[in-house]
Amino acid sequence: MFRTAHELDPLARLFLNEYHIEDGFDSRSSPEKYIKLVHKLQKKGAPVGGIGIQGHITSPVGHIVRNALDKLSTLGLPIWFTELDVSSVNEHVRGDDLEVMLWEAFAHPAVEGVMLWGFWELFMSRKHAHLVDADGEVNEAGKRFLEIKREWLTFVEGGVEDEEGGFEFRGYHGSYVVEVVTCEGSSSTTKNKGSAIVKMIKTISSLRKSLALPIHLHIRTLQTFSKYNAQAASALEEREKLFYQNEEYADMDWDNLGFALTPADYMYVMKCSKDGDFTKGELTRFGNIELSPSAGVLNYGQASLL
Repeated sequence: MFRTAHELDPLARLFLNEYHIEDGFDSRSSPEKYIKLVHKLQKKGAPVGGIGIQGHITSPVGHIVRNALDKLSTLGLPIWFTELDVSSVNEHVRGDDLEVMLWEAFAHPAVEGVMLWGFWELFMSRKHAHLVDADGEVNEAGKRFLEIKREWLTFVEGGVEDEEGGFEFRGYHGSYVVEVVTCEGSSSTTKNKGSAIVKMIKTISSLRKSLALPIHLHIRTLQTFSKYNAQAASALEEREKLFYQNEEYADMDWDNLGFALTPADYMYVMKCSKDGDFTKGELTRFGNIELSPSAGVLNYGQASLL
């Protein structure tokens, strides 16, 4: 399969993708076995271009995740979390667990990127893993995600004034906009992470030495590399409420529905108080509803309890 895919598209980077590699809970799926699988495929001529970790996890432990990444990094291939989600009924715990995973991924040099498996409650395959509730409201886990995203941004400024004409700063991985300001005006350019920034600063330093001009720098993060899912972050940050648009009606005979059950993917739920006031309803996945044993509709059940 790898060879065929490579022949069809030689420029595509081909990944393996496995689950339970990073959590330490499944002996059948460990970093050691994953490494053996990669070596086996490579010996057969498979052009493996990257390591995929699905990342469907519950209660992650930082040092266990880090240990798995350290082992996989010995393959010398880029690592991606391809389907990351964390599950917890408690939104605050969910946020804590998501932060553990994002920081471990972001901090490891072998991890090239992270993709979230989803964020909206109505389109999540795992329960209690969503960052946005069914009504479009960002929950506590989603707010934590946005806080982490903002923390990964960098903004620094200062003058190139030391004897060597250098400028040093600490920043997160990412693409940066560097604005150079002199007495003759300003100009800006975009540089990628790491060595490109260093070369840029050295060039500016040389310019200052040769022209003896005072130079001031403004450096800010353009985008935090590929370490977070930009699409999900944008949707969360704007708190967009998603609606179905241009949807066709389901294939139903609406004029003859009757009182029998007609299965559907979703149902509309609205609660009523004792005073007869209805709460704001919401669209949710089709499923069971909770009902008190003392509900008036259960008159036979009530009689049997007397």
